[in-house]
Amino acid sequence: MSTVRKLGVIATVAVTLSLAGCTTNTAGPTGLANGVVAWISTPAPPTTTTTTATTTTTLPPAPACSASNLRVHVGGLKAATALVGFTVTVTNVGRSTCHLRGYPVLIGVYSASRRNKINAGHGGFWEVVPTDLRPGAHGSLSLTGSDWCTGPLRVRFRSIVVELPDNGGSFAVTNYLPCSPIAETQLGVQPPPVPEYVPPPGTLQSLQARTLAPDRVRAGRVFAYVVTLTNTGSKTVSLLPCPGYTESLGLYLSGRWQVEQSSYELNCSSVRRLLAGQSRRFAMRIRVPADAQPGSVKLVWSLDSGNGPANGRGVTVVP
Repeated sequence: MSTVRKLGVIATVAVTLSLAGCTTNTAGPTGLANGVVAWISTPAPPTTTTTTATTTTTLPPAPACSASNLRVHVGGLKAATALVGFTVTVTNVGRSTCHLRGYPVLIGVYSASRRNKINAGHGGFWEVVPTDLRPGAHGSLSLTGSDWCTGPLRVRFRSIVVELPDNGGSFAVTNYLPCSPIAETQLGVQPPPVPEYVPPPGTLQSLQARTLAPDRVRAGRVFAYVVTLTNTGSKTVSLLPCPGYTESLGLYLSGRWQVEQSSYELNCSSVRRLLAGQSRRFAMRIRVPADAQPGSVKLVWSLDSGNGPANGRGVTVVP
């Protein structure tokens, strides 16, 4: 058995809760008990990745965009509790492509005679990435601040001067000004939304997993539970070569949040494939450390296919 303990927070997965008691298998290592495929202690096989070599042509970098070839428009207001964000859209009105990137310096203008650099944080409502801005193309900078302008820590601005990186000049923003503190994104474009991954039928990734486990587990004991794998696709899914899986418990050990993780091979001796619409239940085990503190923990199970399926649920450690 290979077990590693490491710091971290378990990645959030979609959880379908279904409560059921789990019975330890008494059948042989390849047998079935109550229709559940028995657990085996074989370590998970190593995972492999395949890379493809490609040839790319490196072009000389475009010069940095400057204020002299950018037209500025302020809009795209977005608000949340006590926060307001807006987008400064810049259009390349020059005759050549320029590179839009970096975090500008922001200068807050409070009056005709008073201005100071804003200690802006990085972030905001929108994600922005650097880009080569062709003539006529649009890029952006997003600013986020407070719309609650009372109190000693809130500062109203008459305008905000945006000083571009690489000595690219500056421009002033006077619309939709939030109060401090201010956060900014870098200059660039908002990336296109990533399409939802739909696994092809007949692949391990197309399976669905559901975790069935007791509500409680005792520290220092073996935690027995069941994972149901279902083929919801239209094609048979082969389980050969037999894949591995990883199970994790996120819990408190010695006052620190840690992850107890193990990887084993799925027991495919009696289940070599899942037909379309078929489900099979697999017995699982993971040891709960004796020094696990009482309280809620997170159980996560994932097939080692590179992209799921995965499932998890919360359980309670009791003394």
